[in-house]
Amino acid sequence: MITLAVATRLQGKFDQMDGRWRNRKWLVERQIDAEVFTKLSIPILFLCIQRKDTLVQAAIKIGNSVRKYYMLEDKTEFSLGGGLMLLESFIEEGVLRWYESNSNSNRHSTYYLQVKDWGKWKSLKDEIIEDDEKLPFDGWPEQNSDWVSGYNEKGLPFIRDAHRKALLAVGPDTHPLLLSAVNKLQRTEYCINQELYAVWKEFRAEAKNKRSTKPSPFKFVGEKNKQRAISYIIEADTIEMMVDRLLDEPIYHTYNCDFRGRIYNTTVFLEEQASDQAKALLQYADGVPLGSSGLLWLMIYAANMYGNDKIPLNDRVSFVEESMEEFVEYARDPMGNRGWLEADKPWSFLMCCMELASIANWCDNGFDYESFPSKVICYIDGSNNGIQHLVAMSRDHSVAPYVNLVATEGDDSIPGDVYMYVAGKVWEKIDRLAQEASQEVRDNYDKVKDDFFEIAQEIYFGNSKAEKKEAHEKLVDLKDSIGDSKDIAAYAPLWWNQFKDDAKIQRKMVKRNVMTIGYGATKGGMGQQAKDDIPDIFEDARWIPGGWHFWFGALVYDTCYEHLDGPANMLRMFRSVADKCNSRDEFLSYNTPHTDFPVIQNYRKARTKRAEFNFCNKTIKPRFLVMEEKDLDKQKQLSSTAPNVTHSLDAAHLTMVVARSPFSVTTVHDSFGCHAGNMEELFVITREQFLELYSSNPLVDILTQAQCEELIPTPKEWLPESIMESDFAFC
Repeated sequence: MITLAVATRLQGKFDQMDGRWRNRKWLVERQIDAEVFTKLSIPILFLCIQRKDTLVQAAIKIGNSVRKYYMLEDKTEFSLGGGLMLLESFIEEGVLRWYESNSNSNRHSTYYLQVKDWGKWKSLKDEIIEDDEKLPFDGWPEQNSDWVSGYNEKGLPFIRDAHRKALLAVGPDTHPLLLSAVNKLQRTEYCINQELYAVWKEFRAEAKNKRSTKPSPFKFVGEKNKQRAISYIIEADTIEMMVDRLLDEPIYHTYNCDFRGRIYNTTVFLEEQASDQAKALLQYADGVPLGSSGLLWLMIYAANMYGNDKIPLNDRVSFVEESMEEFVEYARDPMGNRGWLEADKPWSFLMCCMELASIANWCDNGFDYESFPSKVICYIDGSNNGIQHLVAMSRDHSVAPYVNLVATEGDDSIPGDVYMYVAGKVWEKIDRLAQEASQEVRDNYDKVKDDFFEIAQEIYFGNSKAEKKEAHEKLVDLKDSIGDSKDIAAYAPLWWNQFKDDAKIQRKMVKRNVMTIGYGATKGGMGQQAKDDIPDIFEDARWIPGGWHFWFGALVYDTCYEHLDGPANMLRMFRSVADKCNSRDEFLSYNTPHTDFPVIQNYRKARTKRAEFNFCNKTIKPRFLVMEEKDLDKQKQLSSTAPNVTHSLDAAHLTMVVARSPFSVTTVHDSFGCHAGNMEELFVITREQFLELYSSNPLVDILTQAQCEELIPTPKEWLPESIMESDFAFC
């Protein structure tokens, strides 16, 4: 057995007396069981390999999981050393390999991990599935005790990375609403949707047949980038491992908060925030009758998952009604009828189709559809929640319609769309700049464009290092021919303007930029987002000069500040708040209105520390960050105050919704899920609680606590009741 073999090697390292591992004494004295250590590490290991973490990152995460389980001292060097011991054991057993990567921008070596033996990797997964004992890892089938203090029985802190003083203050008397919400989430019982998982397994088996040319819901099928394909494969492997282990078990999740009060699931892969292929597999353990409105909400959710989430609610229902026969056929034969793969969220959409088919069978057997016990988790989402909160704080009437904080008129009304609003302004600028380009620039651009893409593809798909090196040299010469960085502004509009008639691409390109502007995104950050996003939107775009991405990000940034007045003013104001706190050499701190959660921006300067280890017969000196005791990181406070305040308010809203809903609720920050039969009531509660949160502006309370009363904006009339009439504020 791989697990036992690795654990045996690990125990041997625990027993070494040569001082090679400086934290060996720490591990031995606490009587840490090598087999438990190994089992604890496997889910984290799968996650680290899938995310392509560095050797040091993976080692620290693995060490932290063990440290938390045994309630050991929070010391990064201990976690790093323990994780390295485990990873070396996996490498010695032949499961993994490690390699060194030197980048031009980094004088130090960076080490990464890869799967070496896929047969052993599969055996490792199978062993965990077949293990009769419950794996001691958050998210496996055991209900957690209610939170009553700052630590649970496993030593997990209620507030992540919090001051010990704050943790000691946690209790039913100090945080009644928050504890009520978190404990309610932890008591919610889930199970695996076995009908959907059977289809999942069929497609997984088909995907392993490399000769199959049929369309697949798995991203690794047809993926040309080998590393991305491996990442997708490992994600699927991990989901399969966890689901097979939990197939007939009840599932409970563990939750805690970050320092802003945001509630997080401590489980990885198989939880609410997971990818579509994992999220769709979870359902409530107990069904709730659909009632009079549940079927309508299920159809709305099905339309949303298909991608029709920007049309009136009545039209979404009509879309499903008109396609009902087709959708039922998807459910009855998903391998033969693969039209469901065209959906934006194919697994979640297929899950809805299966539920609709079950309802049809229920009615065919003579039962009323209202009595059907649905277990599906239906979700409603905030309409660009970050900007929603900034609009509510600023009382900005001009932007409110684009984030659906005002009522819409008529049954055929469509939701406001801040992404398309900004995209329209962005491409107006791009088109104008493209039209103003000189003929010389146009001729030069046309001359090199096709050659550039061709050479870049040679780099990406080159058969040998020599071929790739030669292509790189060609590419450098070609880039030089279109000018250096100062010419980016001349050439970039010509490339981006090719999308001026494609509203879908325009919206996709600005979506993440606009979504994150409310959380303090920078020009450079938006440029990186554009660089990361566009290969999934337009494949050839991965070959364009990097500067063109960052030019685009800067353009979106400036457009947001020009046309989203209220949110932009709030972002500037929060920077002023951070400036004042910095001038006093203080962390920003306040209690969130309504939930009384103690937000403390404990941003301390970090220093880089190096430790020496003999790893796989090679001396390595990994670097890691250690927080200083007192020194305030003023730059971090400047950049983080706006997003942190916004996050603390969306956390307050979430807490209020969960605690005050008389039924089970599943949450992902600005997304609220429940049984379809309860959705009509949840639809009202989310808006009621948002209205309550902003009926008296929490901004005034926060600025007063921060001793920044002079920054309180001039009061503006708000439209408090209008959100109750909006169909799309949370939908």
